[in-house]
Amino acid sequence: PVMAVPAENGTVFLQMTDGSVIARDYDFLHTPRLLLWQNDYLLTQTNDSVHFTMAQATFSSLSGAGNNSFGVNLENEYSFAISPTGPVSADHSTLWYSDPPHTVAAYSMTEGEILEELWHSGAVLSSIAIKEEDSKKRLFFGTTSLDNELSFITLECVDGDTLESIWCNRIPVVTDEPLPNGCMASPVIGENALEGIVYFTLTGTVQSPHDENETGSVPFLVALNADTGALLWSKPMNGRTVSSPVAVYSNERKGYILQADGEGTLYMFDGITGEVVDTLTLGGKVTSAPAVYRNFMVIRCTKGDEEILCGIQLN
Repeated sequence: PVMAVPAENGTVFLQMTDGSVIARDYDFLHTPRLLLWQNDYLLTQTNDSVHFTMAQATFSSLSGAGNNSFGVNLENEYSFAISPTGPVSADHSTLWYSDPPHTVAAYSMTEGEILEELWHSGAVLSSIAIKEEDSKKRLFFGTTSLDNELSFITLECVDGDTLESIWCNRIPVVTDEPLPNGCMASPVIGENALEGIVYFTLTGTVQSPHDENETGSVPFLVALNADTGALLWSKPMNGRTVSSPVAVYSNERKGYILQADGEGTLYMFDGITGEVVDTLTLGGKVTSAPAVYRNFMVIRCTKGDEEILCGIQLN
């Protein structure tokens, strides 16, 4: 497996299992600040635009570390004039993006125009999760109260075509400190044994979703019924957490949620019960969402003044 890492002066391609450098490309896909592989598309975002690409990547050489012989074949590349400052998500025909502080929009790639816009009281700071069933799309996202401007944040499900609300949960913000509070990580939608569950990560000083008397500056991993928004379980963690959860599955199709908190602890939760199956101390503050391939995971941590990529074996 190969991992593409946007860097300050280009993109670095790493062997995922040992971290060795395969190639460096200083102009790969417009030198993006974001690389996102989603629904068979490669989505790249630069500082001044969005480039949406269906890519079939062919590597001319993977023979050893430091080899700069590297080729990529791209098909059906789309470029857009829009410049969202927030995250983007997409399927085969529609691009959904947020433009903080208050707009979520659906953009047609085929027509080149905005289809729908949703004004929102809270800011959407993380990528929207997409669930498609029977040609219908549902979008899941959480909001953040910037500088403590709101008394609540929301966890939401909306129709992907109309942006009309399907369900919405309000979570009170209980602090006077002018810090972002809410959902700064992308939700994950369960599959296989976790079908019908969506997971959100809350951070800052918010009320516990499970106990209205429990508050404090701790993050929570929250599991909700994806159809109704009903709370299934929530679990506290430590530190201000911006890392997104990721779902992994055993050969027996049992589902687990991996979640790293702001203090550098990686949790493995049972996706059904919320029970902590295992933890791992990473030794640094986690500053990214994890990338998982089969039974191997890579996540970025900050240790002192350095940014470190950690490779983790999943058993």
